[in-house]
Amino acid sequence: MWIKTLMVFLGWITFVGSNVLGQCPLTQDVTPAPTSIPLGLVLQESNNRYQQFATDVQTLVIQQQTVVEATGQLIEETLWVSGNRYRLERTQLSASGPRTLTYLFDGTQRWIITPSGQQAETSLLETPQPYIDWSQWINQDFQLEGLGNYMNHPVFMLQHPDPDVSDFTEIWIDAERLLPLMVRQDTTLGRTVTAFEDYQLLDGTQSGWIPWTRELYREGELLERTQIIDIVLNEPLDDDLFEVER
Repeated sequence: MWIKTLMVFLGWITFVGSNVLGQCPLTQDVTPAPTSIPLGLVLQESNNRYQQFATDVQTLVIQQQTVVEATGQLIEETLWVSGNRYRLERTQLSASGPRTLTYLFDGTQRWIITPSGQQAETSLLETPQPYIDWSQWINQDFQLEGLGNYMNHPVFMLQHPDPDVSDFTEIWIDAERLLPLMVRQDTTLGRTVTAFEDYQLLDGTQSGWIPWTRELYREGELLERTQIIDIVLNEPLDDDLFEVER
């Protein structure tokens, strides 16, 4: 039923050229094409896809590199994921030596751990996100604005009417695979956009789609680009990785 309903629209919206942006997404307002697909159906199918992902993917270890656009600085990153818990270590390489910050979610609270071992609770917006459980980003408070075309992908365009109570202001979801292609955050620092590219299906899974490239923009300027180097799937991980000393 889902596929039959969706295919009615996909051939048409490919030609909505006004919704195709340049390299930086959401640098301008985009007028969506109308749709009669209900938000509830999109939410249900997104949740179903993630439930299958959670079944396929018990643990992940991801090695990736981030390049800061303005300086060319290289940041080496390792991400461990187990269920809804994660640990991200970001090591900045500089002339004065490496400096590692650790971002940790223990299943309840987010933490930042400095090189000196200091720990501080932090919010979602202050913590780099692994973007694994993408289904949790959207709920009934969002509004399905319509359909668009982003990077030759038909997308559902969802907006939240009150950015003060939502982590994300706008989310664009691939209408065929129900994977996030772009999320927008409007904060006191300005408009921040994260774009996801080069999705690949993990070997041996049905829905283990991971974006191998991520780009972060602020006010239309590219800040950094992250590229996955290697992924290890479903290896046992020690619980100590996701705990902080209290």
